[in-house]
Amino acid sequence: MRSARLGIRRKPATALLADMLHAASQHGVTLDTFDWVADLPGNCYAAVVSPLHARTTEWATAS
Repeated sequence: MRSARLGIRRKPATALLADMLHAASQHGVTLDTFDWVADLPGNCYAAVVSPLHARTTEWATAS
């Protein structure tokens, strides 16, 4: 069960990472560049699974 939930959460985190890397590439920034300052894949995952993210999504859709 836990691995199924992990997979469900991994898809939006992967999409977020892809979007961020696409935007960064337009400025000459790569994942290797980010590795010097942050764990971008890990932080994308943390942002997606964060309880704050869930509340923000609820607030955004409620209005």
